Order: sequence, then C-alpha cells, then structure tokens
Amino acid sequence: MSKSGWIVKLFKLPMLVALLFMGAMYGVGEYMDLYRYSFGSQALVSALIFASGVIMVALGGRSFRRAKTTVNPLTPHKSTQLVTTSVYRLSRNPMYVGFVLWLVACAVFVGSWVNLGLIALYIVLTDRLHIVPEERALGELFGQEYETYKQRVRRWL
Repeated sequence: MSKSGWIVKLFKLPMLVALLFMGAMYGVGEYMDLYRYSFGSQALVSALIFASGVIMVALGGRSFRRAKTTVNPLTPHKSTQLVTTSVYRLSRNPMYVGFVLWLVACAVFVGSWVNLGLIALYIVLTDRLHIVPEERALGELFGQEYETYKQRVRRWL
C-alpha cells in the first residue's frame, strides 16, 4: 500500500482521529493566545467530562464484545448482531459520543474558544466519513430491524 493509502486508512480510524484532534487542540492552546478563558475548577470539570467519555466508549465496546460482533469501524458489514442494549438505547453511536466528550474535555482543559470549531469539524467529519457508511452497511444487513432502531434512537444523543 502506498504511503498516502496508509494515511487515508489511518484517518478512517475514529479513535485515532479523535486523538489527532486532541493534539491539535492542545497546539491551539499552546501556540494561540486568542479567545482564552479560565475558571476555578477547570481541570476538575475537564477530568469529569473526559471520564464520562471513557465510560461511554468502554460501555459501547463492552456491548459489542458481549454480542460477539465486530467493533471495527472499517468492517461494519461483518456485524453479526444489531446491538441495541446498554448505552445503545441512548445513542446509536455512543463510542463517537464518547470521543466528542474527550474533545470537549480537552477544549475545557486548554481553555480556548477556538477549539469549539475543531469539535464541530470533528463531528461533521465523523458523521460523514464514519457514521453514514456504517449506517448504510447496518441497514443492508439488518433491514427493518435497523430502520425501527433508527426511528427509536437518535444518531448522537
């Protein structure tokens, strides 16, 4: 595979993309002194938000493992079961919600309003590059069962 092919493939890994965005957010805070804010319990609030994200990701992953289905975002067509329990009753994409919470935590910790734009960009990219193709694959695999689930549970929250 070419060098650019690996880059494209890595960009398709949502957790890696979230971590790259967190690095960019840290860079914004470190090197741009625009639109800064701070408050007394900033680190604590950031830690609580981050922990909430970790919990969402962990519960989502655990639900997939219990159902013995793929958690790999590159192979949604290999899903063997539609997971609708646990945090999947709240969101069709709790792991992506968890990644967004990581970014929100990073934005709070860094204290730069500029990072809100990076969060919005991450959400749009995740929605288009990951969620839409996954939902298409799940719709093909599970048909009406998935359509009913989509009507009952929101994509994000």
